[in-house]
Amino acid sequence: MRRFLAEATAVYSDPSSGRDGMTPEYLERVRRLAVQTNQLKGELRAFTADLSRDLQAQMSELRRESARMRVVILALFVGTLVLAVLLVHITIRRSVLVPLARTQSELARERDLLRILMDHIPDCIYFKDANSNFVRINRAQAAILGIDDPAEALGHTNAEYFDPVVAARTLADERRILDTGEALIGSIEQVTRNGLSWWMNTTKVPVCWDASTANMIVGVSRDITEWKNTVSALEKSEESFRLLFAAIPHAVWVYNPETLRFLMVNEAASRQYGYSAEEFEQISVTDLFPRDEAARLRASLAQVQEHGPPEGSWKHVTNDGRHLDVELSARVLGLADQSAILTVVQDVTERKRLELDLHQAQRLEAVGHLAAGIA
Repeated sequence: MRRFLAEATAVYSDPSSGRDGMTPEYLERVRRLAVQTNQLKGELRAFTADLSRDLQAQMSELRRESARMRVVILALFVGTLVLAVLLVHITIRRSVLVPLARTQSELARERDLLRILMDHIPDCIYFKDANSNFVRINRAQAAILGIDDPAEALGHTNAEYFDPVVAARTLADERRILDTGEALIGSIEQVTRNGLSWWMNTTKVPVCWDASTANMIVGVSRDITEWKNTVSALEKSEESFRLLFAAIPHAVWVYNPETLRFLMVNEAASRQYGYSAEEFEQISVTDLFPRDEAARLRASLAQVQEHGPPEGSWKHVTNDGRHLDVELSARVLGLADQSAILTVVQDVTERKRLELDLHQAQRLEAVGHLAAGIA
């Protein structure tokens, strides 16, 4: 290309080109230059075509590379997205779903345990809303209400099951619990339904449910009818015992064999020994015995387990110093909080005096018979 340009410059700058007539040499040079120009044009066209093909091939390769890069980038993006989704899923599962499932399982277990407790505990358990309507009850409470299915009581009140007096009393108690927020603890109450009666030990506590004030009551009641009947029977028995204890004409007392303190005395003992009931509480059993008899009493009490409580003939001393001959009958009592001995005292002083007088009279009569026989 440089040679062609140099030669073209030399041809067109030749001074002979400006004359009227051109030399054959110059024309030959022009002709060769034209031939070279045509060759250059062909080479340029070929170069242009080759260059165009190369550019197109490179563009095609670039497009393919670009497509591959887009595919790779898209694959990376999709892979990253999938990995992120997996990581998020694992994180959610580990941080949320697993604890949530564990919590749900624990709640289900607690619910099952509560249902088992509600269905099998013998105590009556019930929940009431602010209007004293039953929200939930167990089978024991359903039995008290006289229904088979606990669900039948939902939305109902005590007034639909118990006698009016009982329903009014329980409603007043529940109003007071909700108004004051103070629980009712260990209340012993009688409930009646259709002529049937139960004694119940009831505890009711207020519950705050989605509010700052109490709007629900939880109650637990235990059927103590048998216990109440037993207590009533014991009270009647105790009263009968007290009446009998007071009515016995002989002196009777109950004392602790360890402390020797009187626990109970009847009126006959007060009359016989000259001590009031309050004074008996201030003295011990040994104060009623002479010194030598008191020592024998302690020795006998030391062998209560082997030989039983002190019984038989003893000497006693009254408050005013009189000496009495007595016969003791005793039994060991099993009291709840301490041991005790019940003693019945029979005053035989007069009987022994009469026996002594009779014996003396018999001796005198025998002496008289003897004297008469000698005479």
